[in-house]
Amino acid sequence: MLYCKRLSKVTVSIHSKDNVTKKILLMLCLACAGSFLQIVGVSWDVTSHLVKTPETFFTPSHVLLYSGIGVLIVATLIGAILILNGKIDKTNPIITPFRLFIIGSIFAAVAGPSDYAWHKIFGIDGLLSPTHLVLATGIIINSVSVAVGLRIVAKQVHSSMHKKMIKFLMIPAFASLWLTLIWYVYLFILPLSNGSHFDFNLNPVVESIVAITLLPIIDAFVLLTAVRTLDMKWSATIITTLVVLINSFTNIIPSIHLSQFLPLYLLLIGIAILYDFITQKSRTRATIINREKNFVIAGALIGSVFYILGYPLLPITFAEPLGFTFHSMSELYENFIVTLPGILLFMLPFGAFIGSISTIIVLKIETTRRSQESIENSLEPSSGGEPS
Repeated sequence: MLYCKRLSKVTVSIHSKDNVTKKILLMLCLACAGSFLQIVGVSWDVTSHLVKTPETFFTPSHVLLYSGIGVLIVATLIGAILILNGKIDKTNPIITPFRLFIIGSIFAAVAGPSDYAWHKIFGIDGLLSPTHLVLATGIIINSVSVAVGLRIVAKQVHSSMHKKMIKFLMIPAFASLWLTLIWYVYLFILPLSNGSHFDFNLNPVVESIVAITLLPIIDAFVLLTAVRTLDMKWSATIITTLVVLINSFTNIIPSIHLSQFLPLYLLLIGIAILYDFITQKSRTRATIINREKNFVIAGALIGSVFYILGYPLLPITFAEPLGFTFHSMSELYENFIVTLPGILLFMLPFGAFIGSISTIIVLKIETTRRSQESIENSLEPSSGGEPS
């Protein structure tokens, strides 16, 4: 009888734990969808401005953006309820990204009405307005939280179905994170912040230096993290293809002039395939050194094409330093084509250098972390050696 009661308690405990796991996965699924909608809306919105779409707050791109924020708020409420009800232990590392969701959603929720008020008071605003900065900060917090949350939960679940679901969610999560980080840099480097009343543009030289330094780092870092986290074939190709398609549909195709470069732009998918080939080859190598060398080569490869990956917006950053002005999308495309051969002579090797260095740093940090974890585990007393 006593055995049956204990078995019943264990069964209830397992059932309760499964329900919590399902709610956590639901929360992360909604957060992933919201994060994806946000960045697609942001990307589309900026292009709408550039192609001279009538400027109002209630645009399709804004609807997409704030729909994403709404979905994220719902996800955040689920996470908050789980925390307040004590369903998630305070020692569980998943609680950190859940708390970050709350912070990011507050930022985004405040930015929405604030941006509407800013539009009403100041009319057309620049890219780097205070309300846009608050919104972008909220978006980046949420995007990071989704990727980190999925990575943590992937280590905690045991169901093969749940593991497959998490891997599936990680693909749009890392694509969203990649684009979000790029767009956060764009906020400061694109000379599009001269609004009706305020000019928040930085010095053109400073914008260029920030661009050529941070963007290759982001490209190499995100793809390296995604590939090593997912540990599946062709993950870099799938994620890069998703990023390229989003950029194509939101930034390139809306302008007939920019679309002329689309066939060449899609060749970036070939670079991702080569990236996967190089990193997958490391699986057959015998030593860790050879595996890390392959990752460094792959990091240099993706870092080298940061200028092409940034088309069509990144060339705007280099317009003034290269000696031409930007007044229309057709003019942008013409100047991009004229300057492309010369600028690639510098951008390709410099981007490769930055991409390889950032990859080396990430690998060193990862190796150090694993060594510390190994030492800590070896110092933990064995339960089997304790006296009865």
